[in-house]
Amino acid sequence: MRVSLRITATVMLGSLGLPACRGRVQAGAELTAAELQRLRQLGLLAPGETVRLFDSQAGLRGSAQAGNFFTDRRLAAYWLEKDRPGRSSITYAYYPDVDTLYGIDRSQTLTYASYLEVRCHDGRRFNVYVSADSAQTRRFFRAATAEWQRARRPKP
Repeated sequence: MRVSLRITATVMLGSLGLPACRGRVQAGAELTAAELQRLRQLGLLAPGETVRLFDSQAGLRGSAQAGNFFTDRRLAAYWLEKDRPGRSSITYAYYPDVDTLYGIDRSQTLTYASYLEVRCHDGRRFNVYVSADSAQTRRFFRAATAEWQRARRPKP
């Protein structure tokens, strides 16, 4: 009985995509042509815009897809539900529109993804999620913040 309970718990936790199954943050250059085309179709990537880092999560159901990333121009996140399109969301902000970035590192927790909370000048807020280990999460946060700060500096 104990063995079957352990196996059941392991299978259930594994199917939730918890830390043992966390993905890794990808450099934009690692994205396939099809992935970049999807971002263009979603209106999240303009001609000449470059993806810096990207993190993708699949939902618990096979019909959901999520992507969170930043480029040389913006921070963006999308959640797409094939079976329930009304629950899908696509959101982004260009760096000049971003007032504040808050990094919430939950990489040590069992069930929550880390995220950058993006606060815009117009009051909009959204999260850019990162489901990776602590080193990759910190790398994502630092690089996104540096990109945002670089874009905010006045041009000489």
